[in-house]
Amino acid sequence: MPEEEKPEEEPESQKDRKEKMREKMKEMREKGGGPGGMPFGGGLASMMQQMAGAGGRGGQQDKAMIETMKGLRSDMQEIKEYLKQILDSLEK
Repeated sequence: MPEEEKPEEEPESQKDRKEKMREKMKEMREKGGGPGGMPFGGGLASMMQQMAGAGGRGGQQDKAMIETMKGLRSDMQEIKEYLKQILDSLEK
């Protein structure tokens, strides 16, 4: 069976996309570790637990947490789209 020859270089657009996403992930890590600039281990579940146990905290802190959670959701959507692009490029 003859082996398929692999192209030496990927299409330029695919290289550009990969490089952009690498830079984006690098920036996110520099912000604080995980998605949305949150440190690893500070995910959505732990935030929800913090809010549930917040009892006597002021409403301002709760609002700040809600805003952070909204930011996390948008970051998660970006990551999901990025992973879809990777999957699509691998399928091609």
